[in-house]
Amino acid sequence: MHYHIAAKNSNADLWSSPTVYQMLHNKLYVGDMVQGRHKKVSYKSEKTISASQSQWIVVENTHEAIIDRGTFETVQMMLKERTRSGGRCR
Repeated sequence: MHYHIAAKNSNADLWSSPTVYQMLHNKLYVGDMVQGRHKKVSYKSEKTISASQSQWIVVENTHEAIIDRGTFETVQMMLKERTRSGGRCR
């Protein structure tokens, strides 16, 4: 089984920004299984493309949750509210 670490640098801390970002957005931690996030361009190619979230297959409560659903949903709402504008602060 292949395990993908979000950090490109193998010497980076395990709690790097990309790792925390991935954990905050992954429904796996609330006990849901998500499939179909990526699709192959062709059966002949190894290239994949990201599927839209509406095309994902989500099965809830397939395993024990690490965090409760209420906390996860609160974090998702906070992340939606926390956006950056396109301009730079001066």
